Amino acid sequence: MNDERCLSDSGMPPDQICTVISCLQAKKEKEAAAILKAWRIELLDQLHVCQKRIDCIDYFLQNHKEELQ
Repeated sequence: MNDERCLSDSGMPPDQICTVISCLQAKKEKEAAAILKAWRIELLDQLHVCQKRIDCIDYFLQNHKEELQ
């Protein structure tokens, strides 16, 4: 898998992908790493939001399991 495809599959916006690739080509590894780490944090934040939503549904199902059978 090439680098651009990998980053695209991660959901990273195209402009950020171009910036990361440009940084790597210009030997600006620290700048590329900072962008990648920031995207990773964004994905984790999204994961936590989804997990909270799932927990709410699970709580609701548990509290209403007799009604919902």
